[in-house]
Amino acid sequence: MLKRQVVIIVAVALIAPVVSACGNDHEAKTPSQALTPREVYVRQGNVICTRLKRELAPLRDAPVDREAVAKAAAAVLPAFERAEASFKQMATPPGDSIPVLAFVSGFADQIVTLNNYRRGVQDDEGDLLRGAISQFPGLARRQEQNAQGYGLKVCSDLGVADMTLPS
Repeated sequence: MLKRQVVIIVAVALIAPVVSACGNDHEAKTPSQALTPREVYVRQGNVICTRLKRELAPLRDAPVDREAVAKAAAAVLPAFERAEASFKQMATPPGDSIPVLAFVSGFADQIVTLNNYRRGVQDDEGDLLRGAISQFPGLARRQEQNAQGYGLKVCSDLGVADMTLPS
């Protein structure tokens, strides 16, 4: 009898780990299936840009007059600033500092340019206005190209690169 109990205990001990692993779709990935740091960055980055894209709607949808665009620019500046801060808080994948910096610095460039546009309209400052009008599309396009090159699909289609800031 004791021998039979020992055999049953040993059998259960050997089979239990195998049975417990079956059918669990939510188990951790094996090392060969784990996401790379770049894949993690791209996934998190696209989440940030999904929110940013929604928040940029007032700028994309503003009537084409400079006061309306300046007001919309002021409204979306916090969204650009939040996105920039979120990307800066993320860990840069090893070996990717140059493309990541090229993309993330695009937020600062656009923030400065939209602020200049807003101030140029508000203060009727022609030089600020002309500089922002000429710089913004190229800055936005370059950032979207940097995003696309890194695999940040949502970030590469924010919809502001084709905007024209009215004079």
